[in-house]
Amino acid sequence: MKKLLLAAAILVLSATAMATGETASDTLTVSGNYIIPITVDLNTASLDFKDVFVGSEADVQTVTANLTGETGETFAYNVTTTADRGVKLTDATGNGTIAEGVATFNFGIDMDHSKLYDDVSGQVVTVTVNYNAIDDTVVVTAPAPAQG
Repeated sequence: MKKLLLAAAILVLSATAMATGETASDTLTVSGNYIIPITVDLNTASLDFKDVFVGSEADVQTVTANLTGETGETFAYNVTTTADRGVKLTDATGNGTIAEGVATFNFGIDMDHSKLYDDVSGQVVTVTVNYNAIDDTVVVTAPAPAQG
């Protein structure tokens, strides 16, 4: 019965709106600026751990990340690894600013020889770089819906 009354009320309201010929509209204005997406190029050409075996020592290998992006914007980077197969990361998080369209940061790859496996193919290193905030952007958090 409640469903029937609700349906009847909606029908009456719809008929009233159609009879008056009124329409409702709302306008949403969105403005923004196009920015250059960040691209990352990793220079791994100089990586050389030499002979690696349990108990050996190897120097930390430096990887240089070359970025291109929007001049003047700040960024954050995070370097992670997926498995504990003997690869350790140094200087794996940080922030920077893109100057004249380019920026660089370095991180290190080291070996924990006590944890080395015969097969390290499951060890994946991921480099993530994001803009911290884009200039002239205002972040507005919508209020939580009312509980009723």
